[in-house]
Amino acid sequence: MRALILAAIGVATLAVPTMASADVIENADLTFASGATFDGTITFSNDFSVVDAVNGTLTGYQAGIAGYVGSGSDAISTVFDLGFNSSPGPYLYYLLDNADPSSSTHLIQFVYASDGTGVTLLPGSAGFYSGNNVDLQDAMVSGTVTSSVPEPGTVGLLALGLLALGAARRRAA
Repeated sequence: MRALILAAIGVATLAVPTMASADVIENADLTFASGATFDGTITFSNDFSVVDAVNGTLTGYQAGIAGYVGSGSDAISTVFDLGFNSSPGPYLYYLLDNADPSSSTHLIQFVYASDGTGVTLLPGSAGFYSGNNVDLQDAMVSGTVTSSVPEPGTVGLLALGLLALGAARRRAA
């Protein structure tokens, strides 16, 4: 009877997380040709086809004719979707410093591809601007997007493993 109960708990533990459609929060570190950087988190839909939220800081810029170099920083907290993203991508979003794109001072053009299981950045095809004119000459040269929150399936496997260890310990006692 105990074995049947443990098996039912194991199946439920694996089934429930896969039914959830929680967003995926990823850490993002982007570097632009001028040396400016963006560090923060980006929240994606569970299949990585939509950017739902952003929270981070753009640093090391200064508006100027020769590019963006300096010590300025600005909070980036708004996602703007141009409305033409579709699977399989690539996907293009603007990450802004305020909710009104027409009055944003800083905008990061964020371009990525996804196979539904993660994000591949597309350096060179994205950049940011500083000031009133859209000027994306400062292209992203490198970046990483890495998982910051365990996937529901990973949590389910951990729970199942802990249940199995507990059952084995009770059996041995």
